[in-house]
Amino acid sequence: MVSLRPNPLGEPKAAATRSPSPPPPQPEPPATASTTATTATHPTFHLVVTCANQGTLVFENLAFTSTDIPLPTVLPESHLHDSVTGALVADVDYNGVAELVTVTYGQELLIHEKDQSGRFQVKWKRSFPAPLYRVYWADMNRDGIEELVVVTMCGVHILQPNFFYIREIVTARLNARLAN
Repeated sequence: MVSLRPNPLGEPKAAATRSPSPPPPQPEPPATASTTATTATHPTFHLVVTCANQGTLVFENLAFTSTDIPLPTVLPESHLHDSVTGALVADVDYNGVAELVTVTYGQELLIHEKDQSGRFQVKWKRSFPAPLYRVYWADMNRDGIEELVVVTMCGVHILQPNFFYIREIVTARLNARLAN
């Protein structure tokens, strides 16, 4: 049996463990008239699909019990910069809302965020001097604040958040904890 445990970088890491006996089989849920309804026992999830020859697709509110697949949303500008080679979901601006970060072989990093109407918009983008391979969200300098790590054909770039902006956020969070 393989279980997933978080590693220090926050990504799942496979670790082999032995269980004394396999868990008992779960009974099939009864069939219902509507397969799109979800309950607390059947959560929904979102799926990001990157492609080599078209834009990045986001499937929202997929249900484990449903056979209906909603139409995907194509991220704006994701098809303009060659193949999407990596994607990441993280709160890169520390506003409490996760953004969708994509990197491309066309040397572009794109950060998408949902606007008030629920549509994805390009919030920020940056060009690099070489094709991008991967993107990570990790605390590289061990200061408690994550950095955006971009792996390119020619090296690794570490994008740090604005210190003064982060100082305000951390101060507010610490004051809130001290008040409780």
